[in-house]
Amino acid sequence: MKKRGLLLMLVLTGVALSFPLWVRNYNGPANSDEDACAVLTDGERNVIVVGSSPGTGTAYDIVVIKYSPNGDSLWCRRIAGSGMSNDYARAAVIDGNGAIYITGTTGTFPDYNIITLKLNSDGSEAWRAIYQGSAGRADEPADMVIDGSGNVFITGYETDADGVANFVTVKYNSSGGQEWSANYDGGAADQAVGIALAPDGGVYVTGPSTQGSYPDFAIVKYTANGAEEWSQTVNGSGNADDTPVAIGVDASGAVYVTGKTATAPPPGGRYNYLTVKFSSAGSQLWSKVYTGANQGAQAVGLVVGTAGVYVTGKVTRGTNSDFGTVAYNLNTGDTLWSRFFNGPANKNDDPAFITLDAQGRVHIVGASQDTLSRYDYTWLRYSNSGTLQGSCFYNGALNNDDRAVGLAIDAVGQVILTGVSFRGIGSPNYDIVTVKYDSAAPGVAELCVLEPRRSGMQMQPNPAHSYTRTRLSGQGGTVRLWDIRGALCRQEKIAPGTTELRLDLQGIAPGVYLIEIRENGHQGVARLIVE
Repeated sequence: MKKRGLLLMLVLTGVALSFPLWVRNYNGPANSDEDACAVLTDGERNVIVVGSSPGTGTAYDIVVIKYSPNGDSLWCRRIAGSGMSNDYARAAVIDGNGAIYITGTTGTFPDYNIITLKLNSDGSEAWRAIYQGSAGRADEPADMVIDGSGNVFITGYETDADGVANFVTVKYNSSGGQEWSANYDGGAADQAVGIALAPDGGVYVTGPSTQGSYPDFAIVKYTANGAEEWSQTVNGSGNADDTPVAIGVDASGAVYVTGKTATAPPPGGRYNYLTVKFSSAGSQLWSKVYTGANQGAQAVGLVVGTAGVYVTGKVTRGTNSDFGTVAYNLNTGDTLWSRFFNGPANKNDDPAFITLDAQGRVHIVGASQDTLSRYDYTWLRYSNSGTLQGSCFYNGALNNDDRAVGLAIDAVGQVILTGVSFRGIGSPNYDIVTVKYDSAAPGVAELCVLEPRRSGMQMQPNPAHSYTRTRLSGQGGTVRLWDIRGALCRQEKIAPGTTELRLDLQGIAPGVYLIEIRENGHQGVARLIVE
């Protein structure tokens, strides 16, 4: 039995309940392993999910699914390369007209090429472009951006004739024509991982660049015409592995890069976060290290806002990992706040993605293990001053492994998560699962209640009219009934020895409620519909 503690209720009298508005599952035609890449939302609040999916008569295809704001499937588009090529989505963005841009790999192992395409808002293909490096070897993208004119920039790596990877950055115009490509060769293996648009129309690219025994941060600035304006490298104090993972730009054009830095070469040392800031002219302005709990910390994402730059990652604390999030002052790099998040099971918690909403609040998505070491989607929201405003968990229909990889926020603040969910032993594959939530009012904690099976509680009848009942352990405790606004509607004590609860619903208005039962320090929750 999986239980979730309702810790927020212990400290707040008003709790806004965030039930899923809808959950949608995508299992491709081959009934095999699907992979989620990104979730996007357009100006009409439609939801677009991008991933990879095995086909029938094809290998892996890029898959794009569009849902209405209510979760209705509007269309599903599968993009297959020639023959039995494997086509994998690696990044996706959306423009103001609802057109969707995707980059990924196409071809057969090991010599993949880079495919970039544009879909119109109705799912029709506007254009596609293939980039093959001059050596005809493995070329793979990692990230992409678009500008206000519809130009598309992608970055990743290109393999040269000697089998060594170098940064490759490609610009396509709004019609899909290639404008330019540029390489960065730091001397050995170089693989770009992130790209950000500069206010002057150029782009910044980052990735690890190996110039000695270990990689360093490399940051390259290109003009809008593809000329290299400047490049810089950062070698951490440990003179060991320094690997960037994410990049962002502020309104002035200054660029921020975060990643991991090793305190010493192996077998010694441990990893910490390393975050650096460079001016638009390429001067390093500050460099900050975050050590977490001094047991190891690896950044996974960065987002830049007007109030600060926010970095999240995985921090080792004891024998498990937690979310570790730190906020820095944009100008000085001083730490504004830092927070750990340890999930209810006190096991591993692994963040995957960080973003900001229109109010500057910080949203983080990833996965947390339950008591049986199965992962659930995890979504956190912090105020921009570091107050945890809510945590939310999604456990899939088969009570198995669920890992979120992306998050999008629509025009009214509703939050959409996507990732993969394990289908179960009888059909041991992953599906793409997308979940949409309403968002609580600012400053009010959220509690997500997903399915009655989440706690093992079975309320009967449900939907209910005049009463509902469930079995108890006989240890005594309390039962509470909350409405969707977070108001406490009913509270009763449960006497020791009571093995069945019958809750009177007379006077309770029709609607959706949360029923919470506490027995001997354990909490169970279930969604109850009153008719």
